[in-house]
Amino acid sequence: MRGLALLSAAVCLSAACGHIQGDKAEIRVFNALYDYAALDLFVGDRLKIDDLPFGALSDRTGVSVVGKDEPPDGGGGTTTTASVSSSTTSTSTTLALAALVTTSTTESNATTTTTTTTTLASGSRTMRVFVDELATRLIEQAVSMTSDQKYTIFAYQGLGSGQLARLIVEKESKQKLIKGKLKIRVADMAPSGGVVAVYVLEPGQSVTDQLPASVRLAPSGVSEYFDVDPGQYRIVFTQIGTKTVVFESGLLDLAEGSVQTMIVCDKKGGGRPLQYVLTED
Repeated sequence: MRGLALLSAAVCLSAACGHIQGDKAEIRVFNALYDYAALDLFVGDRLKIDDLPFGALSDRTGVSVVGKDEPPDGGGGTTTTASVSSSTTSTSTTLALAALVTTSTTESNATTTTTTTTTLASGSRTMRVFVDELATRLIEQAVSMTSDQKYTIFAYQGLGSGQLARLIVEKESKQKLIKGKLKIRVADMAPSGGVVAVYVLEPGQSVTDQLPASVRLAPSGVSEYFDVDPGQYRIVFTQIGTKTVVFESGLLDLAEGSVQTMIVCDKKGGGRPLQYVLTED
């Protein structure tokens, strides 16, 4: 009878007592839309990133992955909603909730131990990018996210009429550092640069006598992390298969133990010279 009672308690815990802890992801946005002065990002009908200039990276902000209308960042205040035509006003939020609770119960004399594992929430949110002071909705895209996860989102614009603006979503992961080293990677949001090789050069080194850290990086792509010693470096792009330089960062002081991303994009209005932002991950 005691074993039956323990079994009943376990069923109650897994079926009725389980719950998801937290439903928010964290996002930051980089504006690589070279044809526009600034962007606003809405998640559902909620303004999350306001007036982000071209070439800038936003602060991180929390986003519910299950479609809840959270209050504006900072708490309180008013809610700003985009004005769109009746054919596009519905915000479709696809929920994919996971609430798996695994319970194991062991009995030793008078001691009972219960272990509970709770998975994270996940869902798909509709994100809209407006430019020209909300007059133009440039992007509308469903983005899948998981709670308790960080994302960098690049608002990207390609070259030519066939290259529509879009969001590129990069899921961030915790990096394991090698003692005495640092990590750096490159996000190529510069369509005018074409497909490139990436060099990480010490002072005095040249692309002519060094091998690339990445032999091929296409626009809208993000490289792997490179493990390097602390010190001064230049990040250089060359046209793939050649030694023709299309971008050079200048000297960077990179510290031991840091994890950084260099985001490279076109100049305002498009084309070269390319510009960059260096950010801590």
